[in-house]
Amino acid sequence: MAIETIPPPVDGESSPNPVDTQQTITLPRKVVYFQAALLGVIATTFFVFGMMVGSLTSKNGFEPEIVDCAVSGTVTFDRQGARVYDPEAVVLILPIDKTPERRLNPTSIHPDSFDATDNDVIQEILKLGGAVVRTNKNGGFNVEVDSPGRYNVVVISKSSSDSKSLSKKQMAALSTYFMPVNDIRSGKAVFAQSVRLDSTRKKIGKIEF
Repeated sequence: MAIETIPPPVDGESSPNPVDTQQTITLPRKVVYFQAALLGVIATTFFVFGMMVGSLTSKNGFEPEIVDCAVSGTVTFDRQGARVYDPEAVVLILPIDKTPERRLNPTSIHPDSFDATDNDVIQEILKLGGAVVRTNKNGGFNVEVDSPGRYNVVVISKSSSDSKSLSKKQMAALSTYFMPVNDIRSGKAVFAQSVRLDSTRKKIGKIEF
């Protein structure tokens, strides 16, 4: 039996049965355009979805809303039958649902001994979310707190020594903040009222001693 051999290729000649080591896939141009359009639609859909999620989370409180909770008024007192302004009266805004761990000595916030610098009592009231302010030369005050809620508004007159007494309920409310509670008055007229503060500016109007 004779065996036929295939002679090796001469330089420059290709093998009689070359092996194709690469495969090429050809797609119609319409298919390529369709895939590009589909990717664009998917990207747009995810962008819109992200915007919607961001909007919903902001409305659900993830971005805190700034609320202006303020109270204002004018303090006057009677001087020989005439109504005059009461400058340097002390106005306290005390949150009803928060009280200090230790009751505060009110001496440093009394009009006759008020200390505006390094006052620990003022700092404690601010930590509770309240406020302390003195009336201006026209007896006016305008003060803001950080959050809505119910507050006790207490005004201690600078000029009126009228011995108007607070009710037992009002004294009991003040005793949760101060000790000795009678030092709040210490010969001065005192006004106290419970108010609810929200984003609407609260006007107490004229406080008359």
